[in-house]
Amino acid sequence: MAGTGARVVVVDDHHDAGHTVCAVLGAAGFEAVTTRDVRAAVDAVANEGVAVVVAAHGDGGAPRSTALVHELRSAPEPGTRDVSVVVLVDDAGGADAALAAGADSVLVRPVEAERIVEAVTEVAATDASVRAARRRSR
Repeated sequence: MAGTGARVVVVDDHHDAGHTVCAVLGAAGFEAVTTRDVRAAVDAVANEGVAVVVAAHGDGGAPRSTALVHELRSAPEPGTRDVSVVVLVDDAGGADAALAAGADSVLVRPVEAERIVEAVTEVAATDASVRAARRRSR
C-alpha cells in the first residue's frame, strides 16, 4: 500500500525506534520525521502541515501518548485539534486509554511494519469529520 506523500511526525522517546518507524513510512511514500519532544510535535502540527501524528512512547508508555492525544484534541486551532493520530501501545489497557483520549487508530506492539503503514494511510485518507464522528461513537 503506497503512502500519500502526507507529512507524518513520529513522537517516540526511543531514538532508534522512532527512526525505524520513519524509515518504514518513508519507504511507503510518506514524508516522515521523528522527535522525542512532545512540544515540537504539537508545534509541527500547528505550523508545518502535519497530517498524521504517530505516538509511540516507550518510557512512560501509554500515559505519555494519551496525554499527547489529549493535548492535540484540546487545542483551540482546528488544524491541530483535527490531526489524525495513530498510537502504538504495549497492551489492551493502553489501547483503551488512547482511544478514550481521541486516537484515531491504536496498534498494540509488537506490530508489523505493513500494519503501521496501513493505519497511517487509512487515517490520512479519512476526512476529519468522519474521524471525529468515529471518535464520538466510541
